[in-house]
Amino acid sequence: MARQNKITPKQLLEVLEAQKINTDPQIDRWLHALQLCGEGELTNIEIAEKLNTTPFAICRWLSRASKQGIQSFLKDKDDKQTPLGITSEQRLDIINALKKSRNHNTDKRLLVILLSSEGMRVAEVAEKFNISQSSVNLWISKFKTHGVQPLTINNSETRPFQITPSQCLEIIAARKKNTNPQIDRYLYAILLRSGGMSNAKIAQKFKVSLPCVYKWMDKFKEFGIQPYSISQPKPSPITEEQRLEIIEARRKNTDPKTDKQLYALLLRAEGLSHTKIEEKLGLKPQSVAHLQRKLIKRGVQALLCKYRKPKSRKRYSRNMTIAEEFEWLQQFKDKLESGQIKISEIKAAYEKKVGKESKSSGHIYCILKRHGLYKTTTTRRKRKN
Repeated sequence: MARQNKITPKQLLEVLEAQKINTDPQIDRWLHALQLCGEGELTNIEIAEKLNTTPFAICRWLSRASKQGIQSFLKDKDDKQTPLGITSEQRLDIINALKKSRNHNTDKRLLVILLSSEGMRVAEVAEKFNISQSSVNLWISKFKTHGVQPLTINNSETRPFQITPSQCLEIIAARKKNTNPQIDRYLYAILLRSGGMSNAKIAQKFKVSLPCVYKWMDKFKEFGIQPYSISQPKPSPITEEQRLEIIEARRKNTDPKTDKQLYALLLRAEGLSHTKIEEKLGLKPQSVAHLQRKLIKRGVQALLCKYRKPKSRKRYSRNMTIAEEFEWLQQFKDKLESGQIKISEIKAAYEKKVGKESKSSGHIYCILKRHGLYKTTTTRRKRKN
């Protein structure tokens, strides 16, 4: 049973009359909800689902209609439709700021002020830009007190990364001495951030993730430029004996790919970093590290394994040709279609024909499938339920 609503027949007539006069979509929504409540065919929950609202809002509208009457919705609406008063100079400032702006959030704030000045309500503006009404009211209050300027400032640009002049000079000196491109990218990002560039733009410039840029800034605040000042490759764990073994193996080796790997390890034993080896030989740092671990664990002989070519696959040999198989199967064709012969009988005849015995009957199924007779067999056992 539908719950009885608190709209009387007299109020329902007022609602119908107000719907004929009204032109506002929000008021029409309220009146439509009151009309459904007055008809009494739907519950508050069903009405809320139909109008995309909450049952609590329906109850609030009902109590307001019963206490203040239907005209309270229209009067209250007329009072709230007073547009935001702005001067012609302020309107020109907003239009010029929209032309210069390249930030989506700044454009949104300025458009909110323009639409509010044209008479659009706070709720409609919030629904249009998918934001809260409190944000709209906050931007309007900022515009009333301080003008257009606070709405055009981006938060990421107002809080630049603070570094001292001495730190700036240290970064410049470290970039001159540094030879690692990754460290140079980190130092350059610190300089750009101190100049006012946002973290998002830095991440887009260097094609890294935004959390990576935040990590760089946190490390600089905690340790300064010391962890990333000058590239100093770790000393190689390759011993002198292993280095001599690599030189001897290169003399005896004839495979160019193995020689390239041995040369990379020799360069690593002489102190070159992984990045420089990559620039010189084209081997990735992960590959060089893998070869180094292989050398330490298993010795030089593990790197001298010849790359064997895959064996050519032998051609499959049948006991009979396809034409001979087809002629031989003609004697079983009628029995296969009627299901009067078993696979074991065909297998016995095949072994007698070929002169060989086999343990399984899988090759018989392959022969039947090859000639289109496997689907017509009815010798499969059905599973018991």
